[in-house]
Formats: sequence, structure tokens, C-alpha cells
Amino acid sequence: MQTCNPGQSPLLSLSLELPALLKMDRVVIALQKWSPTEQHSCTFLSPGEKDRFAQLRSSFARAEFVAARTALYHAGLALGCDASASDINYDKTSGKPYFDPFEGSFNFSIAHTLGLACCVASLEHQVGCDCERWDRSIYAEALAFFFKRRFATDREYLIEWTRLEAFLKLRGQRLIDRIDERGRLIPSASREVEEMHISQVTFNLNRKFVVSYCTDSSKAPY
Repeated sequence: MQTCNPGQSPLLSLSLELPALLKMDRVVIALQKWSPTEQHSCTFLSPGEKDRFAQLRSSFARAEFVAARTALYHAGLALGCDASASDINYDKTSGKPYFDPFEGSFNFSIAHTLGLACCVASLEHQVGCDCERWDRSIYAEALAFFFKRRFATDREYLIEWTRLEAFLKLRGQRLIDRIDERGRLIPSASREVEEMHISQVTFNLNRKFVVSYCTDSSKAPY
């Protein structure tokens, strides 16, 4: 797996051969490419995760699942943790994934879009991540209504969307709980993203994907 240590900037532009592993400010980001037509090994999955994999019927879902778990596995190894024997738990309300806190493992967030899976992980901070394809079709008018503001390009909408999703994953919140009765983002949600202890990074990966992640330095690990 390729490794690099890029510097900080508002929007990083990275050209990487996947799979790749990035290390930034005590956070690791594992990036994994995938295709529904390719076979993927799942020998490193825990018994519980193998059961989840066996329940998936479509080749699309199976490839996406293994790619995300592969990214998680490599992110863990980069932190000195072997997650192959650990089952993933999910918060009953938000669906936020986590390991059993008694296992002394690490904090992580997983995201995937067609062709890419990523995992952001940290021993010290709570994390959240999201990714999208740059060529994803969007409805600019609907997003302008949702965000209560217009952006100059479709790319700017995608950047803002991934940043919001990463923040919600970090907080263990659902999008539906952060919108008002008209279907617009509530003002407090936008303000919370700008809190001083929240660090956000967004990068343009191989001119195909936008990836955003955030960390919360005020939160103790699970």
C-alpha cells in the first residue's frame, strides 16, 4: 500500500496509485479502489463480519463491503492495531460504527462511493469521513435550497456535502435530525461544523473523487 504525508491546505490535490495510505496529524486515511466485477479477498474479516458479508446478495454490495473493510483493516494496521478479530458494533440511533470499547481499539469512520472506499482512523480523536465522485449528478437547485446558499460550481456543492456528511458521522448524528420541517439544514448544524476544535480536510483524489474528513480534538476516544 502506497504511503504519503501531504501538507495541509483548504483543498489538497492528490494523485495516488490505489490502494494508498495517508498519515496526517495523528490520523490515518486508507484508500481502496473497488469494482463489482472484481473478486476480493475477505480472509481478514472477523466471524461476525463474515456473517454480514454472507448475507449480501449482489456483487456490487459484496465488493463495496470488502473494499471498505479492507480500508479499515489497513488503517488499523497503520495504527498498530489488528482489527481482523474485532466485530463492528453500530449505534442503534445513528448507525455510527465502533469497536467494543473494552477491546482498547481505535476510532474510525468508513465511507464509499462507486470505485472508492476510504477509512479514516485515529487512536486519539473522534473522526468522520465521506467521499463522492466528482462526476456524480447533482441537483444544484435542491442543494442551494438545502444549504440556504448558492455555490459557483457543482464541485463546490459536493465539497460542502462531503464536509457535512463527515461532520455528522463524527458526531454520530443523522442528517434527518439536522434539517427543519421544510427540508433545509438548520443553522446550528452549519455553525457546529465551524467550531474551533473541529479540524476539516478535503482533497481531490486523482481528479475523480472528493474526500473529506474531520477530527474532534475535544472528544476522548471510545
